[in-house]
Amino acid sequence: STFELTVEVARYYLATKKLAESLGLTSVFTDAEFIRLEANLTKGDSLQIISNEVYVRAYEKLEEADMGPVLTLVLIGGWVESMHLMMMHGEQDTSAETRMRVAEQRSTLEHLIALSEEKIADADVAELRLRLTRILDLYDTMNVHRKPHASKSTSGRMVLGEDIVVEITEDKYQTIKEAISSLRAELTRTEDQP
Repeated sequence: STFELTVEVARYYLATKKLAESLGLTSVFTDAEFIRLEANLTKGDSLQIISNEVYVRAYEKLEEADMGPVLTLVLIGGWVESMHLMMMHGEQDTSAETRMRVAEQRSTLEHLIALSEEKIADADVAELRLRLTRILDLYDTMNVHRKPHASKSTSGRMVLGEDIVVEITEDKYQTIKEAISSLRAELTRTEDQP
């Protein structure tokens, strides 16, 4: 939706629904959500609300069924796919803004690694955690600059804290992109592929 690829939004939803059915999450993806999705294909904020609602229901269902490792794998897969989509868009636009959006994902990656620690007894989670840690190591090579927040908020109020600026060069961006593309290729490889 962010990149105005409305047909792909519907395709991703249907693919996600099919995967959810194979995990026993049929009740999470309702026809009502698909109708809402179709009505809001160009409205990124609305799509985010819809996806958050579906995510919460899926999370609760997986937790209820004591499928914590599966939930962790789903979260990791979602992050990898989101990064892939952002970076594929970046092939047409490797602007500083695209690189910055990729750089900002470092904190999300840290959270995923911490979350996966809880389910490390699962071999699949342990392997993915190792791969994510290697990607985090690549992020750690970037320079981070902190400076006091200089302006007020849009409402005119003073903003406390610092602005964090991450310096991500084109070379570092490409290195992270290659690592994520490699991980995604492994995750999406079908069982009959070598």
